[in-house]
Amino acid sequence: MDEPTNHLDLPARNWLEEYLTEYPGAVVLVSHDRYFLDATVRRITEVGLRTLTDYHGNYSHYVREHGARMERLREAHRRQQEEIERATAFINRFRYQATKARQVQSRIKMLDKVERIEVPPERKKIRFKFPEAPRPGRVVLEVRGVRRAFGERVVLESVDLMIERGERVGLVGPNGSGKSTLMRLLAGVDRPDRGTRVLGHKVVLDYFAQDQAAILDPGRSVHEEMSSASPTTMVPMIRNILGGFLFSGDEVNKRVSVLSGASATAWRSPRCS
Repeated sequence: MDEPTNHLDLPARNWLEEYLTEYPGAVVLVSHDRYFLDATVRRITEVGLRTLTDYHGNYSHYVREHGARMERLREAHRRQQEEIERATAFINRFRYQATKARQVQSRIKMLDKVERIEVPPERKKIRFKFPEAPRPGRVVLEVRGVRRAFGERVVLESVDLMIERGERVGLVGPNGSGKSTLMRLLAGVDRPDRGTRVLGHKVVLDYFAQDQAAILDPGRSVHEEMSSASPTTMVPMIRNILGGFLFSGDEVNKRVSVLSGASATAWRSPRCS
């Protein structure tokens, strides 16, 4: 199952979680939902360093064990490097002294046989920030008596909602209940059939949709797509912005079509810096 919870509402996700927990067969699952993994899996297989590493337990267990394993690996790598450096220094110092020839050759053979410990690079983290926005008034956004229908199907009726400065609002409900429709109305992407939408004083609004990847041009490179959405003044900063989203060097020339959905949508907002 590849990202099975991506488009599930809460009841469907909970049902799937319970089903997989009780399922008697074997399941191979790919997910970025750590809470879902914690509840459903008893073995984590990590893909890295061109191989697979098994951890028996749920995701939280994996995080702890992986961290401890990396510490042990880095310590072993440090000790090995010290031994290699000491042997190399001895070889360089006594290479041309006949009395040390046997010892030099012994260390050369030892270095040839050493199986070098490979340490994975530190995992890069996405870094970005939004520029400071003007301080808005107390009311950020308000809708009054909003109605939205699609043909004869009424999705929203007489909706009143006020969002104040500093609030964090989550919309929950089953699929098809109107969450995305309401979001599009709040963002000003769609207009209500009836009612009003009032944007607060000095509010700077942006909207990131769940299907954001659909607006991208798959034939463009990452850099070209960002350039097309950026004001002229930001073009010189595009490489720095993409770097914050882990696109470095020639990776900025990758086509949008080869990116995963998460990568393709994460960097699309030119307001980031």
